[in-house]
Amino acid sequence: MKEVVAGGMNAQEMDKGAAMGLICGLLSWEQMEYAEFQHDTGLEYLRLYIPDDPDGQDLLIRSQIYWQWWLNHWLARDRSYILARVDCNLSTDERRFLYRALNNAGELVRDIYPNRVILEQSYAEMIGRLFDAENVPQ
Repeated sequence: MKEVVAGGMNAQEMDKGAAMGLICGLLSWEQMEYAEFQHDTGLEYLRLYIPDDPDGQDLLIRSQIYWQWWLNHWLARDRSYILARVDCNLSTDERRFLYRALNNAGELVRDIYPNRVILEQSYAEMIGRLFDAENVPQ
């Protein structure tokens, strides 16, 4: 059975913008706070995922493909948070605590991994940028 959330929308049909709006409302955050938390957590995830490879971290940080993968997983967690109805009888501080725990990079690094396609496409993207940079007339 599909759970209906705000505006009669099914949580699985909820797009990134709608999810962000609901999360910001639940946490009393501005959109910028939400975006910074999402970005900072993505950076921390990479530091923990490949701790001994700063070049690999840099490659993925610059990869549009990595960030799309990250945002897709983020949306899935936002949907589950919204469906859990964490607004019931909890203070804003408690809702924020639970949201941060759900998105803890140290836990996520044990649960989600970029698949081979993401990594290969990111490497191809980087190699393309390197070739473009080398072929620029000086």
